[in-house]
Amino acid sequence: MNVTSTLHITLMVINVSDEDTHERALRALHNVYDECNEVMYQDPMQLEFSGLGNFGDRVLYAKIKRDQQYRRLCSLAESVKRHFAKVNIFSTDSRPFNPHLTIAKIDFSMKEQKGLEKINPNLYASLINKHIGFQTIDGIQLLSMRSPKDDAGYYTGDSLIFKSPATCEEPQSKRRKSLALIN
Repeated sequence: MNVTSTLHITLMVINVSDEDTHERALRALHNVYDECNEVMYQDPMQLEFSGLGNFGDRVLYAKIKRDQQYRRLCSLAESVKRHFAKVNIFSTDSRPFNPHLTIAKIDFSMKEQKGLEKINPNLYASLINKHIGFQTIDGIQLLSMRSPKDDAGYYTGDSLIFKSPATCEEPQSKRRKSLALIN
């Protein structure tokens, strides 16, 4: 499995339990896309990742540098919340928005991870403050945690890729380098 092909930043976690909710979620996703596509296409968001962090030694993640691009990401997340609220879909996660790029996590449901209790901090201690790199964001997605993953181990769902507003075609589907709404 190519781990980089599964990387994403979660903008919001939602519960899509039926077809009506899925249709409303898609409508909201398209509204977010329509609102931000031109700016995102003309001035792509390029996030800088520097340093590592963890959540309870169960999730290891790359930190996003808190700069102007980070503020753009937070603004986009607010737009997502606003558009989804308009169709009565709200985040199921009550924690404050904390964008990050998950590198590894312990998934207790996976047989090969049974018995693992934590990711040993000694394994990545020398990398805690290392610069990781940049990533340009090229789209937004509505992904399902409940559906089977694809061959690369990535969530399945709907993707909208930022494109020139002058083109008449529908938004293209693509998997990598996107921001995600997870359900």
